[in-house]
Amino acid sequence: MENVKWKILGLMFPVFIFAGELDNIDISLDLGDVDKPYSYKGYFKPEFYYIDDKEKYTRIKSELNFEGDYKKNEWYFKGNWSGYYTHDKYDTSKYGVVNELYVKYGDVNKNITVGKELLKWGKGYAYSAVSFFTRPKNPLYPEDLKQGYELVHFKTIDTLNSTIKNYSLDLIYMPSNNSINSDLQESQNWGAKLYMLYENTDIDFMFEKSNVYPDKYGADFSFNVLTELEAHGEYAFDEDGENSYLLGCKYASEYDFTLTAEWYKDWNENKFIYAKISQKDFYIDYLTAYVTGIRNYTQSVNSLLLGLSYDFKNNFVLTTEYLTSTQQNQAKLSLTYYF
Repeated sequence: MENVKWKILGLMFPVFIFAGELDNIDISLDLGDVDKPYSYKGYFKPEFYYIDDKEKYTRIKSELNFEGDYKKNEWYFKGNWSGYYTHDKYDTSKYGVVNELYVKYGDVNKNITVGKELLKWGKGYAYSAVSFFTRPKNPLYPEDLKQGYELVHFKTIDTLNSTIKNYSLDLIYMPSNNSINSDLQESQNWGAKLYMLYENTDIDFMFEKSNVYPDKYGADFSFNVLTELEAHGEYAFDEDGENSYLLGCKYASEYDFTLTAEWYKDWNENKFIYAKISQKDFYIDYLTAYVTGIRNYTQSVNSLLLGLSYDFKNNFVLTTEYLTSTQQNQAKLSLTYYF
C-alpha cells in the first residue's frame, strides 16, 4: 500500500511544479466535508538583497514560519513560530521566535485567552495610535507583524436591537518582568476596549493603565463613504500630555485596484504621509504591482518601494522589489513557498 502511495505522489509531482502553466487542468479530488479539529499552515521564504548604503554589499535572509491550531469543544489552542537566518559580510545570525502561543476557553460570545497573543487594535494600516498592547508596525511591511505579547484577555460580544447594533468588550492584563514580556520595563499593565457598531460606523474606545508607563486613552472609527471607499481615523493621548493620531482612507475597486492613504503622527512627534497603490492582474494574470511611498516630513526622510509579485498558483510566489530612501537603496528578490 505504501508503494502505491509513493507512485501516486511521484506521478503528481510534475503537475504541482508546473501548475502555474496548467491552470485549465482540474486535478482536484472531492473528499467530502471533513471536519478536522486541527489545522496547520506555514511558509518558507528565502530572500536575496543587494544593498547600496555607504558600501555596496549583499545579504541573504530566510524565514520559516509554522502555524497550527486545535479545537476541542470550548477549548482552542493556537501556536505560531518563525525561524530566521541572516548572513552578510558584517554578521551571521539565526534565531527562532514564538509569535503566538495561547489557549482560549469559551464560545464566540464570551471567552478568555491566556498566553502570547497578537492583538489587532486600531484601524490604521501603516500605523496605529491606539494599539497599546501591540508592537510597532513597519509601515513598509505592516503585514509582517506577527509577534504578540504574553497577556490575559477576556472578551464578550452581544447584539442589540437599537441604533447600536452590536458591541464587544475586551479586558486585558499584561505583566512584564524578566520572564515574560522582558523587552518592556518591569511593570503591571491593564487595559480595556469597548467596540460598538453605531448604525454603519465602527467605533472603539480604549485605555491602558500602568504602574510604570503613562496611562493612555484613545478612540478610533471607520465607515464606508461609498461602496468602494472607506474612511478611518484614530486619536490617543496620555497623562503626560503627549498625543498621537491618524486619519486615512482606502479605495478598493471591483477590478482589484487598491489605494490606501494615511496621515499620522507617532508618539515621538514625527509626522508622516503614507500611500500605497496596488493592482492585481497587472497586464498579465496573477501578477500584482504595487507602490508604497512614505514621507516623514518632520525629519525630511523619504522612502519609495516598488514591487512586483507573481503567484504561480502552485503555492509559490515570486517577488521582486526596489527600495529607494534617504538613507539607502536596495533591491530584493524573494521566493515564498506556502504549505
